[in-house]
Amino acid sequence: AHARGLLTAPYVFDPAQATAMARAGADVLVPHLGLTTKGTIGASTALTLDECVERVQAMRDAAVAVNPDILVLCHGGPIAEPEDAKYVLERT
Repeated sequence: AHARGLLTAPYVFDPAQATAMARAGADVLVPHLGLTTKGTIGASTALTLDECVERVQAMRDAAVAVNPDILVLCHGGPIAEPEDAKYVLERT
């Protein structure tokens, strides 16, 4: 998709996948932190926001080692509201 000029934004679940997707040319990386805890089918257990910070940082570091220009977002787990995403992204 990237080679055809499309924006690519794969979900990744660990640093090894982050490295692989960065090598494959991903434009944006989306560390996935599990089923979101809110909404109609929200998970009853999840990581803490601070655990999410650690995991997102590890995946970001792995991807940036391959492509310093890659953008990194985050999704899932306790990241259910804009404030949650802000908390994680401000700390990574």
